[in-house]
Formats: sequence, structure tokens, C-alpha cells
Amino acid sequence: MNVESSSFYIQHSRSDPNGTNLPEGIITNIPPDSTDEEELLRGMIEQESSGTHWQNRRITISPQGALGFMQMMPFNSLAYNGNGNIPASTNLYAPDGNLLAGAQYMNNPCLRTAFSFCQVGDDDNIDLLAKALAGYNGGELGPNQTLRRYAWMYIVRDDLMSEESIRYAIQIKQRLGIPLKSWTYPTAPYTYSESQWLADH
Repeated sequence: MNVESSSFYIQHSRSDPNGTNLPEGIITNIPPDSTDEEELLRGMIEQESSGTHWQNRRITISPQGALGFMQMMPFNSLAYNGNGNIPASTNLYAPDGNLLAGAQYMNNPCLRTAFSFCQVGDDDNIDLLAKALAGYNGGELGPNQTLRRYAWMYIVRDDLMSEESIRYAIQIKQRLGIPLKSWTYPTAPYTYSESQWLADH
């Protein structure tokens, strides 16, 4: 089961009566900073599992135990079961359930209510998308203090999240064709960018 045959599951995640769509407004519609839900999920699938849910009758599993298309950690799924996000009946081993769980995990209170929970300083929608992706990778959506206390420009410059999580967010932006950001700061270093972060790491 690979990403080329995942359209059915993406559509399922949108139409499942127990689920909700990814949060409205997280995707801009201003080219070139634009994408849609399906492109975002495909980008995440490619980054997470190289587009493979199972192969030779075995589910794709990371050394840390993350499962399937969306590399969902079972404890993250359990944490949200019955709590308004991931339905308690979701089966992470099934392609549609795995994708639905990943989409629902992204549809977290941190990213709703006009982003009031995580918008800091000069964060724009693209920065909030990067924060959501980094939080997804690190299992840190919701009440994570880093996401809620610091703008993305400082998270990147000062390595305030794990290298893996920052890289994950930046690389998915690249997969989606979204230009990488650069910033000017009031304190040294006075300029920095996501491209420079990649070069430095």
C-alpha cells in the first residue's frame, strides 16, 4: 500500500462522520505559499513513511514504534481517543484509520480558534503550518509551551525544538514547494533563515 493508492484514504479522512477536516485557515491560498489538505497529507506521508503503509504484509514501523502512513505513535493516538479528536475506534494498522488519526492529530486545539493558542509575534499562516508540522513530528501539539511561547523565527534560530522536528517542518515545506522563510531580528544574529538552518545542521 503506497502513496499512489492513498487518495481513497485521504477522501475518507475528509468525509468520515466521526472526524473533522484539518483546521480552516492553516493553508493559505496566496501563491506560491499555497497548498491544500490533500497536498499537505501527501507531503506528510512521503516524509513520514516514504509513502508506504505496509509492505510484504508488514506495517511500516519506525525504530521508535511509530506506525504506518502517518507514523502515528500509539500513545499519541491513545492520548486523544475519546477526547474530541481521534475516535476511540480508530485502528492505526488500517490505512484509512492511520491516515484519519494523523489528520485528526493535526486538527488539534493548538491550531484552531484563529490560531490564538500558538500565534506569537510575527507568526503568519506559513509559520503556524511549520509549527504544526514540528509539533506533529515531536508529539508536542496542544499545550506545548515552546509552540505557545515562541515565534517560529526564534524556534528555528535558537533550536528551541529538536533538530528532527525543525528539519521535518522545513523539509515538508520544500516538498510542497512553499518558499523557505528568512527573518530580520532585533538582536544578534540579525538575520537568519530556514535555508541557513539547514546548512548549519
